[in-house]
Amino acid sequence: MSMLTDPARLLTVLRAAQYLSNLPLQENPWVALAQTLQGVFRCDLVMIVRAGDGGEPDLVHSYPDDLPVAHLFDLARGEARAVLETGFLGELQLEAPPCSLAFLPLPRGRFTARVAIAGRLGGVPFSREDLEILLALGGLFGNVVARMDTEHELRDNQARLETANARLLHEIAERMRAEEERARVQTQFQQAQKLESLGSLAGGVAHDMNNVLGAILALASAHVGLQAPGSPSRRAFEIIRDAAFRGGDMVKRLLNFARRNPIESRALDLNALLQEETRLLERTTLAKVNVEMDLDPALHPILGDPSALSHVFMNLCVNAVDAMAEGGRLTLSTRNEGEASVRVTVADTGCGMAREVLDRALDPFFTTKEVGKGTGLGLSLVYSTVRAHQGELELKSEPGVGTQVSLVFPATVPVQAPEAAGRTRGAGPVRALNVLLVDDDELVQQSIAMLIELLGHTVTPALTGEEAIATLQGGCDPDVVVLDMNMPGLGGRGTLPVLRTLRPALPILLATGRADQDVLDFLAGFDGVALLPKPYSFEDLQDRFEALTQDGDTVRP
Repeated sequence: MSMLTDPARLLTVLRAAQYLSNLPLQENPWVALAQTLQGVFRCDLVMIVRAGDGGEPDLVHSYPDDLPVAHLFDLARGEARAVLETGFLGELQLEAPPCSLAFLPLPRGRFTARVAIAGRLGGVPFSREDLEILLALGGLFGNVVARMDTEHELRDNQARLETANARLLHEIAERMRAEEERARVQTQFQQAQKLESLGSLAGGVAHDMNNVLGAILALASAHVGLQAPGSPSRRAFEIIRDAAFRGGDMVKRLLNFARRNPIESRALDLNALLQEETRLLERTTLAKVNVEMDLDPALHPILGDPSALSHVFMNLCVNAVDAMAEGGRLTLSTRNEGEASVRVTVADTGCGMAREVLDRALDPFFTTKEVGKGTGLGLSLVYSTVRAHQGELELKSEPGVGTQVSLVFPATVPVQAPEAAGRTRGAGPVRALNVLLVDDDELVQQSIAMLIELLGHTVTPALTGEEAIATLQGGCDPDVVVLDMNMPGLGGRGTLPVLRTLRPALPILLATGRADQDVLDFLAGFDGVALLPKPYSFEDLQDRFEALTQDGDTVRP
């Protein structure tokens, strides 16, 4: 009986068609087709074939998968090739083993398989009606494949769209982060420009202040020695001298801020520095907190710059007090760490810092204070100063508990005072020197000239480097030159090489209040040149001149 006239089998075909039509996208269509062909035609096996390399058929699926079909496929390969080439329905009757095969060309779609082979073992042939149903199912399967192609394409497009959206969102986020970073860097750059301008201003102010202080210090220190010990006039000149020294220290702080002075290095007692800073702050900043000092009396000295380290301790104390708005305890302690290191700890019981703040606490320009109450430079400058002293900074903090800053410096051996056999001030008569004084500031010229004359030497003044060169070329034979670094025209930088060419062995004292690394590098290229930091006192100049005369007649700075 024909399948088309058998209601039960017709119902099976319709159900198969409905099943294929509603095949879910995630299902393998070839497995579904194989199951459908087996159910509709009572096939013993189904093989799905695709065109391989050179058009040669390849078996990609067989159903059921436990049935050995390799030999059978080899027998059907020729007909499969023909169906692949022509696209027409094919049929093959085998005798050994007895088997009827129907070859159904399938639409290519997005899949590579193109032929379904339905097989009946035992040689029961397919009827014409069966072949017509095969063609109908093939057409239906083509629609299914087309639908699945469309759905797959829609899904792929959706996936690509989602990927593109994700990429776009990522790019937008990256651009926003880049813009935020650009704005942050721009802000830092503007801050750096402000600091550079402020540094230049500080350097200029420091130069002019050094000249004024130099004149005051020179005359005051000279007149101290001319007054009777214990007299009111001597005490007055001592106060003027001490005030000039303090002003010089303020200038040095300005230059340190402007990064125009290298770190001075001498043996320091950190206990004394901490005690001095505490005394300075106890009536103002430290008045609202309890201060505890735990200082090691046998603390090793270190090599460093007292002005720079005083600024470090002051900064740390001020930060600690700011963190204790409701009061608290500030602890300053010192300890030896073996023979090689010294540890200074500044600890408070303030609000502390969260981890994200602690991680950035040393970054330049980072601050949690309100606008106008902090530059974000305090801890970064502390850190740079500590590193310049070959030290280490350790920062610990916990919200609600407090903050502890530890500074570790390399210790040094205490410097012993030289024996009397060494050079001593006033140890003997000082040979009178002819001093060529080169400085463009008339106030400095007059005061330093008077100081030199009080020391028993003669002065040949010159207001510019060009005038000093002309003086030498005109026959002047000085024993030493005091040369100002910062002058109009050639200045000290342009004058020094010419002086050295004219008089290779002539000692030169280069006076400057801006002894930055550039100046030190410049001096390194010349022999017989020594630095004379401004402002300098009567005693400073006396020591320099005595050094020139106490080694016999050889004049050396």
